[in-house]
Parts: sequence; C-alpha cells; structure tokens
Amino acid sequence: MTSHRPDGLFRFQRFSMTHARSPMKIGTDGVLLGAWSDGSQARWALDAGTGCGLIALMLAQRYPLLQVEGIDIDPGAVADARENFAHSPFAERLSVCQGDVLTADFSRRYDLIVSNPPFFTEDTLPPEAPRAAARHALHLPAEAFARRIVEILAPSGRVALIYPYREADRIVVFFAAEGLYLARRTDVRGGVGRPLKRSLLEFSFAPVRAEEVVADTLQLCQENGQRSAQYRELTRGFHPDTPSL
Repeated sequence: MTSHRPDGLFRFQRFSMTHARSPMKIGTDGVLLGAWSDGSQARWALDAGTGCGLIALMLAQRYPLLQVEGIDIDPGAVADARENFAHSPFAERLSVCQGDVLTADFSRRYDLIVSNPPFFTEDTLPPEAPRAAARHALHLPAEAFARRIVEILAPSGRVALIYPYREADRIVVFFAAEGLYLARRTDVRGGVGRPLKRSLLEFSFAPVRAEEVVADTLQLCQENGQRSAQYRELTRGFHPDTPSL
C-alpha cells in the first residue's frame, strides 16, 4: 500500500517516489497503465513521457529481467525520475534521459513501449505552462506519436497506452493507419453507474479482427467508495491510495 508522507514521498510496497519537480503528479492513470501493461515477453521497454518514473518503476518491479528506459521533455520530471530510480531496488535496470520522443536518437528498437501521453485537447489551456504542455496534445500529437512508434518498436513488440475513453476510437483509427493494430482494450469507470472515463489500449504490428480483440471493463470503486476487487487484484503488489476517476 502507498501513502503520502510529510516528507513528500509516496510510498508504495517496494519503492518510494517524489514528484515535486514533475509537472504531472502521481495519479490513477499512471498506476493503471503500470499495472495493466504486459511486459512478459519484453527485454527492453521504453516509457515515453516518463514523468517522475512511476510506470517505469512498476514495470521494473513486475518483470525482474526487464530493462526500462524513460524519456521526458521536462527537466523537472527527469530530475524526479532519476532520483526515484536511483533510490529504488531496481536502479540497475532503469535509466532516464531528457528529450523529445518524436526526435530523440534511440539506439535500439523496444519490445514494449508504454505511455501516459498528453491528451487534453480543449481550447482553453491550464494557466501553468509546464502543466499545460504535459496535459495537452502539444508536444505529442497522436498521429505523430503513432508514426514514431513504428520506427522504434521491435517487430514483435507491443505498445500500451492510456487515453480518455471519448478519444479511444479515434486513437485506434490513427494507429491502424500506421500499421499498429488494437489487440487488447480495457475501458475504465470510477464507480457504479459512473461513465467510462479512460481506455487502456494495447497495439502490435499483427492485424487483429475486431471480434478477436481482448476487451473488458474495469470499475475502480464499489458503491461504498472502497476499491473494487478488480482494482485491488490489478494493483496487487502496489495497492495505491490514488484518487478515483
């Protein structure tokens, strides 16, 4: 279980984190993606837009042989991730660099690429510029990201992303146009009777017929506000006290 301590650290079961310098903070989206992504066949993973490194740390905990590289355009986020990685039990399998995933010079193709990308596209931006850049599709538009993934994903590799539910079908179309096909999808709602808010999406180069896509729905909370059995099982080993959607 994790908790937010007076020292500013978030303590998970096997690692602690700071997000003091990162524009985007630890939250449910990252926890979901870190727990849902499948790295069982991967040797090298890339966390694109790693922020403070939460997803990379979760993957390193879940897969003891996995090497995870993070990249982020924001220097504060990179500083947080570097500190968090260094203080974790998985430090030797984690690295981070500052840069733009769309233009960075990568030395390999990755078996797994994960990202909790910027996705709010409303006309009105938040007042804080770094947070605006992190949460709006300014630095990482979906079409450009899909094209970039094709260049750096291994032939048998997989991509795991989280987007707002309302944008998921559009993302699937963009990725299919670049030769990346939906293989798995989990739509997420906060609680009983609440609307679907997020979609976890997994893509690969292998074409999959629509009826063969593995699809399900995840509800985070029970009627009493406690974590659902589904969510507890998904995040077993982490059990974060993060806000519901």
